[in-house]
Amino acid sequence: MYHASGVLCGVTFLMHLAAAVERPTGVRGLRPCVVVAGGREPPHWEAYPGHQFLHTIGALPCCATGGCWRSRAVPLQDGSKHDHSLCEYPVDGFPLCMQLVTPDRVVDAVMMYGGRRWSIA
Repeated sequence: MYHASGVLCGVTFLMHLAAAVERPTGVRGLRPCVVVAGGREPPHWEAYPGHQFLHTIGALPCCATGGCWRSRAVPLQDGSKHDHSLCEYPVDGFPLCMQLVTPDRVVDAVMMYGGRRWSIA
């Protein structure tokens, strides 16, 4: 992460590292980070300064006023309690809120950082 010039990820530990790990000597500013979030977690709960947090809060009834906090899109039948916290709008095994974050939105968010070439962490 130290040498990464930018990060593209979901809501995961990687986004937290992008915000927390210092940048190399001589590199100024916050590390660019694009987070594909959907409607599970609200931005005020997860987003960091300098991150583009691509969410769909307000776009669907399940996340009209905040995150749905559902655990899974489909049951995995693994005995976990998470099989009882399922997405209300699964489409082809994925939450609709995630499908609303289109590739074009992701590219636009990366380009907002000036379109500079990012190195891989």
